[in-house]
Amino acid sequence: MIPATDLEAVVIGVLMQLSPDTAERHLNRLEPGDFTDWRAATVAGLLADMITAGLSSVDPAAIVGYALRTGAIPGEHKLKRVAEWMADAYTLPWHGGDLGYHIDLLIEASYRRHVVIYAKRLLQAETDGALDLLDGQITTGYAGLAAQRQRFTTRPFTPEGITRHERKAA
Repeated sequence: MIPATDLEAVVIGVLMQLSPDTAERHLNRLEPGDFTDWRAATVAGLLADMITAGLSSVDPAAIVGYALRTGAIPGEHKLKRVAEWMADAYTLPWHGGDLGYHIDLLIEASYRRHVVIYAKRLLQAETDGALDLLDGQITTGYAGLAAQRQRFTTRPFTPEGITRHERKAA
């Protein structure tokens, strides 16, 4: 089976397999803006709500039940799309590894998207606005990027399998 490469689906899929306490530690690092897929953001929000509510299970069936009970996902079609995405994410092959590292990669991708957005805003402010508008965009935009950059690390990652392989070769 080929490992999944969609970070959002991998992270959410693994979070749904963890205990609520363990999932909460990882969820606390994520923000809605970290996701490009609205379904991933929706499920992350539901997971956080369920954990806050003290529910003991965060698997896909429990999440769908919670969404139905609370009306958190309006519309049958939208709920079906989220449920199907969730089922796919939950069943992705996870070959272990460091979930924290995967979350770092997800936040880094979000950071890179925000850098592009910031650059576009600066360009617009430079061509369309007064100098005080440009200065404001520089100040607030940079502060936001700096704060987001602090949310992840670029530490090296060595999966256990690679470590074992290198030991055998030595």
